[in-house]
Amino acid sequence: NQFPPIAAQDLQFVLKAGYLEKRRKDKQQKGEFALEGYTIRMNNSLRKDAKKDCCFEISAPDKRIYQFTAATPKEAEEWVQQVKFVIQDMESATIPEEEEEYDDVGHASGEPIDDSIYEELP
Repeated sequence: NQFPPIAAQDLQFVLKAGYLEKRRKDKQQKGEFALEGYTIRMNNSLRKDAKKDCCFEISAPDKRIYQFTAATPKEAEEWVQQVKFVIQDMESATIPEEEEEYDDVGHASGEPIDDSIYEELP
């Protein structure tokens, strides 16, 4: 799968944004890959320094393993949770959403509030 390079400001829908071991000389994205078939997990064995708890990887059977380092362990966990959410969404037939509560609907007793709004047809 090849995707054209997209500037960050041109992305339509962003769940999580930030840098993962960004280098100042990098002026544009290095590449891309589709998440289909992949899983994500924290992996503190990728480094042996203070950033070891900031590491995670995205992998799939018989495919390349992608390894990342976030700025903090908390940010790494956030990346893992957001990517898991996207992967689960892609595998699901329904779109996961938080349920919204509407206060303009009235009570949910199942009985009509005012019968005069109904018209009897012959």
